[in-house]
Amino acid sequence: LLLQLSTGDIERDYVVLCRGWVPGHVQAVVTRMHWRDDAPTVSGGRGKTSWTKLKVRAHGVTKVGSTSLAAVRIITGRRHQIRSHFSHMGHPIVRDCLYTSSDTFQVDQAICDRNCLHRYRLAFLDSGQSQQEVLLKLPPDLTDAFRKVQGKSRASGMALRGWIDGHECRDWAAYNSLRR
Repeated sequence: LLLQLSTGDIERDYVVLCRGWVPGHVQAVVTRMHWRDDAPTVSGGRGKTSWTKLKVRAHGVTKVGSTSLAAVRIITGRRHQIRSHFSHMGHPIVRDCLYTSSDTFQVDQAICDRNCLHRYRLAFLDSGQSQQEVLLKLPPDLTDAFRKVQGKSRASGMALRGWIDGHECRDWAAYNSLRR
């Protein structure tokens, strides 16, 4: 497994709820990242190249602002990669204490008590070279957070409902991005 991890052969899929409406055509973030000790990871500029693929699945609104739900696959695995990349795009993860302003962090408590980021799928080859897959539905606190989001469109509402009901856990490659 360590060899697969170092060569990028383990598939790691996440779902995130972030601030604002990420345009549906955005499919990847590729930046250099660097970090020091306990300081937040910085995207852009110097450091190691990092690559995050995403598919915007829903645009929504809550009582505290607009949100996007995205399915994410990390190709590299840098520290805080998803959180840093979404912040770099101008769409920080809901309730992220490191990569958003303290005011936004406080307001986001109306949606959830923690980061709205969840790894729902892990796929790898076992020692017999058979594909193995582990799927994990949203935990109750994130299910409650997703219920607080009203879809901007019928398609967005259906995608949100699918995550809430547990039907949306599948291979990242099977998703389509939200159309305009």
